[in-house]
Amino acid sequence: MAGHHRRGACRVDAIGRRPYPGSPDDTIFVGTGSAAKPHEGGYEAFGPNGTLKWSVSVHNPGATYVSAVVASLAVGDLQGGLDVVGPSVGQNQDAINAITGTVLPGFPWFQGDGDYATPALADLYGTGKLEIVNGGGQTAGLAYNTHYIQGGHVRVLSRTGNEGYRQPNGGLICEYKPDESVESSPAVGPFLADGKEGIAVGTGNYQHGGGSVYALNGATGAVMWRQSALGAVIGGVVTADLGSGYQDVIVASTGGAQVLDGKTGAVLAILERGVGLQNCALVTADPNGSIGVTLAGYGPTDGGVVQHYELVGSSGAVVAEAGAWPMFHHDPYLSGNAQEKSPRG
Repeated sequence: MAGHHRRGACRVDAIGRRPYPGSPDDTIFVGTGSAAKPHEGGYEAFGPNGTLKWSVSVHNPGATYVSAVVASLAVGDLQGGLDVVGPSVGQNQDAINAITGTVLPGFPWFQGDGDYATPALADLYGTGKLEIVNGGGQTAGLAYNTHYIQGGHVRVLSRTGNEGYRQPNGGLICEYKPDESVESSPAVGPFLADGKEGIAVGTGNYQHGGGSVYALNGATGAVMWRQSALGAVIGGVVTADLGSGYQDVIVASTGGAQVLDGKTGAVLAILERGVGLQNCALVTADPNGSIGVTLAGYGPTDGGVVQHYELVGSSGAVVAEAGAWPMFHHDPYLSGNAQEKSPRG
């Protein structure tokens, strides 16, 4: 990489226009609310001019009526159309028809505790249908004939939720239970031995550690390299071929952003210091043919900061190539699936 320069103003199209028969082009789907105000929020869809298309409240059990949805919504064909799905900070999650705002059969699904991670959608078993991959936390207790243990979970849930089951937590295909909450959003791809599908997640921050980035061998779990970050890596990393012929890594952290060599972990460039970033960078193919990187965070006085860089010597033509991970949860549908090409399974 020959270098970079920063542009003072920029326009970023985070959601591209990709035709899909019968779907609302350029619709933005969001979860609203926060853990600080859990009784406000829900699932919402907006048109390209900001007009509200539909809003769905979260229907959680009990008298608390927790409504907030902190996670982003994954988009895909769950039950024969364009659908969205995401957990709430209460005990249920919904899957919703993206066009009409109608909750799908088999939902709400009882997740047992508040979840914050955006689901991944992938055809894990070669059936041509998508499964829902969730990460979250759970509190010890008994609900609907199920014993929950203290800690977290990674779950594979049927696209039809609890439809056909007597209990609202039916339809679970399998799960793994670590001893800590899973607050990072699951990523799915064929990285295991023999190219088998695997699920990668990170746990919560209750057991504190420093800010670092690791590259792991997908087949063995062995550490290939480790590099210290400029701060805590709360959001995640993205990748792009910046001219080396393989994927390099762009790391956003609470101390700024840096570019790491994908093979060695060596620091190639510091994009920014002193700007707090708690999300992922966005990699784009810019109009002048280069790769652009957009950062959104906060400055020393907590004011909002949005900055756009163009990486000199790079080619925007490779932003969407196989193996790239250019944005949060991989693609505009937030599928979390390294092989996603369309919203259909």
